[in-house]
Amino acid sequence: MLLNALVHRTYMGATIQIRVYDDRLSIWNEGVLPCGLSLEDLKKEHSSRPRNPLLANACFLGGYIDAWGRGTLKIINACKDAGMPEPEIVEKDGGISMVLFAHSSESNVDKSSEKSSEKILELIKVSPEISAEELASRIGISSRAVEKQIAVLKKKGLLKRIGPARGGHWEVIVD
Repeated sequence: MLLNALVHRTYMGATIQIRVYDDRLSIWNEGVLPCGLSLEDLKKEHSSRPRNPLLANACFLGGYIDAWGRGTLKIINACKDAGMPEPEIVEKDGGISMVLFAHSSESNVDKSSEKSSEKILELIKVSPEISAEELASRIGISSRAVEKQIAVLKKKGLLKRIGPARGGHWEVIVD
């Protein structure tokens, strides 16, 4: 979030403001979204118009950012992977604010993972050849999160891979 704020900072205005609370972290950056870009656009693939292209390019060349226009998507996916709520992105006081919310307890993360595991098993029962990418798309979590869930399911003996990654299929083990 901080790197995204730095690349998109309005350097003639107020400084980036970071606030840390017990249940959330917020970063506010002065400036409005570029013309034609909405807050909802930040939650999907979008073009990037950094306010400081020289800094953005240095961050890219340094390996700190891998592509322009993916910062907010990476933040949202990292929250999903961690079992946290989606961050809140709002226009506020002449700037953009992003708030990360802490999950309320470990049990919420466990319940979220359990629900994802159940969905994975149900989808595999219907379509044993389904890919991790397709599972991720249908469930609404990242491919990385799906792969973690699959590893857990395999370890628990609930899921088995038959054949190679390409051309093979999944088998749900039921007692």
